[in-house]
Amino acid sequence: MIRGDLHNVLQDLTLACLCLCLSLSALAYADITGTVVEVDDGDTVQIKNADSIVYTVQLRCADAPELGQDAGEASAAYLARLIANKSVTVAWEVVNQSGQVSGTIMLRGSDINFRMIRAGYAWHDADDRCGPAWDTAQRRAQESGRGLWSAPEPIPPWDYRSL
Repeated sequence: MIRGDLHNVLQDLTLACLCLCLSLSALAYADITGTVVEVDDGDTVQIKNADSIVYTVQLRCADAPELGQDAGEASAAYLARLIANKSVTVAWEVVNQSGQVSGTIMLRGSDINFRMIRAGYAWHDADDRCGPAWDTAQRRAQESGRGLWSAPEPIPPWDYRSL
């Protein structure tokens, strides 16, 4: 009798774990909607949702200059002008070990990540290919000398971080 009870308990636990996993995977792909409460730099923001949970969000496909770099402050200021204190939606892809979300920030149908590239305030992240339109936007910003491209030889943030 004990053997049968143990078998039933294990079946119940397995079913409970399966349900929990399915619930978590459904949540993992849900968009985050909230207000941008802080712009940390040109590619990282803090977003607070309706439940007062604050998410750190890294812009996917965009790598902005660090604050200590040329155009770093300008990049952060541009991003703040676009989205600070505004309600946005994040279609997110990944959460890293420190809980930081990597995703695409949308404001009234506009892709903010792409706008940062097009305005010349971020590089198209070489490790996160988002398509030829992103390369074209970066090239046009570079050719016109917008944003960080106004410097003669801007240092990519990934190189700056390794110094």
